Amino acid sequence: FICMVNRQQPAAFQQSVFDGMSYVASKQVSGLLFRLVSYMEPFRTSHFDTSAEGLALWAAVGYNTTAVAHFLDATYAMATSPNFAVDLSITGSTRYV
Repeated sequence: FICMVNRQQPAAFQQSVFDGMSYVASKQVSGLLFRLVSYMEPFRTSHFDTSAEGLALWAAVGYNTTAVAHFLDATYAMATSPNFAVDLSITGSTRYV
């Protein structure tokens, strides 16, 4: 989860962006967004919770908990692998690889 703001913006604006993104990235809000917005990937340790309580949150929004547990386990294994590399998602990124 990355957010950037131009440092030439007023300090109050920069703080507002920081506060807003901190709220969105908080455990409760990000967990809800992560479960409801299908294009988001897990980005907090709490997103990988496959306990009965964690899976119940997925079931509450209509997901199959067995499939979710497999997805979270596989994604966690990938994200913690020593061979993991994040895609460079910027315009012209192919020039850098």
